[in-house]
Amino acid sequence: MNIILALGFIFGLFLLQRKLSRKFWAKRLDISLSFSGSAAREGERMQLYEIVSNRKLLPLPVLRVKFSASRFLVFDDQNNSQISDQFYRNDILSVLMYQRITRTLDFTCSKRGFYTINRIDAVSNDMFLSSSLVQVIPCSLSLSVYPRYLHTEAFDILFRQMFGTILARRVINEDPFEFRGIREYQPFDSLRSVNFKASAKTGALKVNQHDYTSSQRVHLLLNLELETIWQYDELLEEAIRLASTLTGEFIRQGIPVSLESNGCDLISKKPISIPAGSGPGHTRTIDEALCRIDTSLRVPAFLPILNAILEETTGITGITGMTGMSEDTLVLISTFQRQDLIEAVRTLLEEQVPVFWIVPLHDDMEWMIPEELGDCLLRWDVPKLL
Repeated sequence: MNIILALGFIFGLFLLQRKLSRKFWAKRLDISLSFSGSAAREGERMQLYEIVSNRKLLPLPVLRVKFSASRFLVFDDQNNSQISDQFYRNDILSVLMYQRITRTLDFTCSKRGFYTINRIDAVSNDMFLSSSLVQVIPCSLSLSVYPRYLHTEAFDILFRQMFGTILARRVINEDPFEFRGIREYQPFDSLRSVNFKASAKTGALKVNQHDYTSSQRVHLLLNLELETIWQYDELLEEAIRLASTLTGEFIRQGIPVSLESNGCDLISKKPISIPAGSGPGHTRTIDEALCRIDTSLRVPAFLPILNAILEETTGITGITGMTGMSEDTLVLISTFQRQDLIEAVRTLLEEQVPVFWIVPLHDDMEWMIPEELGDCLLRWDVPKLL
């Protein structure tokens, strides 16, 4: 009789804990993920923080926290993980009453992109491990990985060549209403430009700097068309890196930059278009747009985009028939070397529109652009991945 009562008591206790576990296991249980920053550069190290907080009397002897992230976020700790099309993480924890657990997962941003984590799956068991308890926790976590900067000797040579030409075309008249900064007085400076307040503070003559009446601007044109059925991903990625690096360098030199590309945004599915601007905030705007280009989407033809840009900036329809001299320097980045694009660039040069064409190519790829186009052509060699 005592055995039957004992078994009945145990069975009743089992049913009670099962009911209580199902009702209360997820109450006051907080699970969150966060990155150590909202943005990183390709190749940089970052951290993902996994925080589990159980703020109740009921302990959770077994708690599985599952989530998936892009496989291009390469985590150091591969335990409890599986990598296929995504990185799948399955952490097993034991969380006591009123306990908070924080795990730091280090990873490397191996590729440019815009990465999100949209959900967390929490799986637990009752005290006797007899049933599974599941809850889906919404998550809105994103990380922008900007293209890697190409600060190499080859890039320095390429940039100096373009920058010298742009400086030579810059208008020398300054606008007194466009304040740019303060610098040391030079013998050729006018006394009207002296900033007496700054001079009094520093004990040395200081003068105001003003922007130019017609500042030279750079219009970056990023063409992601390819001429073959082969998808040369590394060439496309290098073209995007060049656009990012050039943006940073030109803006650092005080030259406003705009960007136009037939690469499509992975969210809006539309081609990228950023108006001219300057300053660190504008650099981030362009980097944000570049990191969200999805090269797997269909790329529209680039020549109509070029015609539309020219019509807007010069007021002339199409490539042909342009007259006058543009204030913008066009910097075209394109592996695509088809004849119609070559003829368009030739027409730009004939109409005295300043243009540079940077062509990213592998060492074994043919240079098909005629040399008579002159110094505007710049080949950029890209190592071929094995």
